[in-house]
Amino acid sequence: MSLNYIGTKKDHPDLAIEVALTSGGTDKLKKYKRFKIPEVWFWQNNKILIYRFRQNDYEQIERSEFLPNLDLELLVRCVLMPDIVDARMAFINAIRQS
Repeated sequence: MSLNYIGTKKDHPDLAIEVALTSGGTDKLKKYKRFKIPEVWFWQNNKILIYRFRQNDYEQIERSEFLPNLDLELLVRCVLMPDIVDARMAFINAIRQS
């Protein structure tokens, strides 16, 4: 589990990133619900799934509300690249071109 703050540090983070390698997946949303983490990202089966806390529960959304301009397809492609240097350069070049 990785916890990140957007802006200033608060009692609870704004964004949690969960990497589901084996099991659990979105069932783990319950643990984030206790703290009302606004946005939870799941990396599962080579995809990023994003959930937003609204009215006491999570709903899946297409784009991050914290990072609305982030190209998730580009991010996934780069994460899956075997060479980290190539992945980094591909990501940076794509951002510069947009």
